[in-house]
Amino acid sequence: MAPSVLSVLSVLSVVVGLSTACGADEPAVTPPPPECGTNAPIPCALDIGATLPFSVEGSTTGEEDSFGGARCGLGGDTIEDFAFRWTAPADDTYLLTTEGSRIDTFLSVRRDGCFGREIACNDDASPDERHSAVELDLSACETVVIVVDGPSVDAVGDFRLAIRGTEKVCDDGIDEDGDGATDCADPDCFSASCPGDDLWPPPWNDIEWEILTLVNEHRAAGATCISGEQAPAPVLEMDEALRLAARLHSEDMLENDYFDHVSLDGRMLQDRLSGATFTGAAPFGENIARGTR
Repeated sequence: MAPSVLSVLSVLSVVVGLSTACGADEPAVTPPPPECGTNAPIPCALDIGATLPFSVEGSTTGEEDSFGGARCGLGGDTIEDFAFRWTAPADDTYLLTTEGSRIDTFLSVRRDGCFGREIACNDDASPDERHSAVELDLSACETVVIVVDGPSVDAVGDFRLAIRGTEKVCDDGIDEDGDGATDCADPDCFSASCPGDDLWPPPWNDIEWEILTLVNEHRAAGATCISGEQAPAPVLEMDEALRLAARLHSEDMLENDYFDHVSLDGRMLQDRLSGATFTGAAPFGENIARGTR
């Protein structure tokens, strides 16, 4: 059975500023670019074109279990779900999230079609959150089906789904992800030149250089270890990409009140380093600390 389009469309029309009166036209969505061609309708999902950013509120109440279970969550094989078909407008990394939902959710992303293979899935964005978040690399014109589901019989009701892109080119004056922030003003922007020292509090910048100085002094002294005497080590230099990754993670932990090596959106150290354009050697490690000086 197809999703109950009416209830979701009535909310969609609020999002895009259209009337919700009975008989109102379906709200306009951004169609995929012409080079993507036209998608034939499918009965299992509401087509939202290539709309970006996208945000909608809806409900799984009264829907059917159209997609069954998912590999990341138990219970989905018996729980009502709601699905959207969406086409990526450009090559990018996209964040899909159900933050703000009133129910416990999990997200399942599948290849285009009612029986497409699952390519990504998330139950909880973090141990302390019930909403779901999936970060997905998609090519332009790639179409996916996004399923909002629940892990238990109680996880049926009102949900919120949002899709946004990332600002990857930080010096072109273009708002690639359509969130109203451009280049370095966008927190999604990852570049070794952004934010620079002029945007970083001077005392914090001083601490970075002080730590580097102390580390090099310690390395220059050599050490006596269990394995024997260690000769002085070469001087380390500040790496702009590593510094950017550390700064962004520090800001993220401060603004979102958490303390962990794993970001709330699921990114690990390697993801943050790649996002900051670091291409140095591996393996690598990370130390985080708070309340110390």
